[in-house]
Amino acid sequence: MGKPELPIHLSGFAGATFTWTGAQSGGYLVDARSQIQASSFNSASGLQTEGTTDTLGGYNVGYADDRDYAVYQNVNFPSGITSVRARVASASSGGTLEFRLDARPER
Repeated sequence: MGKPELPIHLSGFAGATFTWTGAQSGGYLVDARSQIQASSFNSASGLQTEGTTDTLGGYNVGYADDRDYAVYQNVNFPSGITSVRARVASASSGGTLEFRLDARPER
């Protein structure tokens, strides 16, 4: 079995916030049913993090342009998961948020 990944494409979004639980070093698996912090990506292209003024603090992922992405590895999707909830914001009229399971980001 390969490493599960959750690439997130945030074209046109000012930010997205998740809450990540789990270690960031070798041998970890993150349960997809837990909240995942957007700034806890394993790799990204074109995105920047910034502090948030939310009640729980943390970071936003923002400054997204078309084809920017974040990759979240080792996210375990047990059987029965049929949807994803994401909290997003946009400085303009919106954009597109894509979730791809077991996929590599398009270059």
